[in-house]
Amino acid sequence: MCDIEYLDLFDEVPYKYVKSIITSCKTMQDKIEVDIEVDIEDLKSEYEWMCKTKFTFPLYIESGCKMFEVIKEYNSSSATAMYIMENLDEDEE
Repeated sequence: MCDIEYLDLFDEVPYKYVKSIITSCKTMQDKIEVDIEVDIEDLKSEYEWMCKTKFTFPLYIESGCKMFEVIKEYNSSSATAMYIMENLDEDEE
């Protein structure tokens, strides 16, 4: 869940879905243990100095499961790019 928060992926998800997950977590330990599997796909950016990544993930809510797709475009030398390279690319190996 920390990667999703750091990358602000919830910013593009309607609040009612995020709220249902947050309110289901009664303690900080519950929040840490929420496991959301995210598929990560690099996309071609129109500028070579930019990176573009697609994140696809399900949110399980009271009425079932809903899939979300968030596309982030960021400078290849930004903190976001470094975070993804150091933390998320290793997970794919």
